[in-house]
Amino acid sequence: MINYQNLIFSFKLSQQRMDQSENIIENSTLNRIMCFSLYNLGVNRKNISTALNMPPGTVKSTIRAINQGGIAAFNDRRKTNTRVLPSPPPTSHKAIVKIGGQSTIITIGHSEIKIPNGNPLQLKVFLLTLINNNMLKKSDVAKILKISNAHVSNLSKGLDENDILSLIDKRKGQQKDYVFNEEVKSELIQQFVANIVSGNSISSNNIASQVNAACNANVSDRSVRQHISKLGLNKIKKSLPKLLVDIKKNLIA
Repeated sequence: MINYQNLIFSFKLSQQRMDQSENIIENSTLNRIMCFSLYNLGVNRKNISTALNMPPGTVKSTIRAINQGGIAAFNDRRKTNTRVLPSPPPTSHKAIVKIGGQSTIITIGHSEIKIPNGNPLQLKVFLLTLINNNMLKKSDVAKILKISNAHVSNLSKGLDENDILSLIDKRKGQQKDYVFNEEVKSELIQQFVANIVSGNSISSNNIASQVNAACNANVSDRSVRQHISKLGLNKIKKSLPKLLVDIKKNLIA
């Protein structure tokens, strides 16, 4: 049993909540709910009639109809269709992206998701997924990934239609770095230096052939060219011969 005498009623809150309820439930249906609720709290029918501005006969018939007909009786049977307004759709949370030193933090509502900065594909997939769910703007993602808005649009469309495979570079010659293990990298450096000393070609095509023969590997010209650049070997191809000459002179002296 509810001890309603100890309850505190606020006229201001009542007005606010009634206005909100009337946007969802028709006024006549809401009055029936309140009428039956007050009746169950022990309020006599005369006071209910006065409080809700309902005729005494209507109060009596409403209570009797609900007791006999259950929930369905809350609707006004005189109307063929009692309009029950749908609840407004929930507001979708917008994502907030903050790039840190070690990871990128994506905040959605009260939750945080951390993606290591060393996982670019994971970050790209997540950001594009947020775009496709209207939780991030394409322009914001373009700035984060340092690409154009048009490129972002193409990537998000590709992810939506062809899954994550659409984001993986499938160009011919693109090799996973595990092909370039320590043995292959060492041989590449060795052949590069040997070719400079001997005056042979240091083209990626020539070095790729030498590395593949020595390591029984299958690296492409393009991959060799990329690793020569990554290792900074191009910067020593002119200075290395002079350095070797100086070393020989010092050894002889």
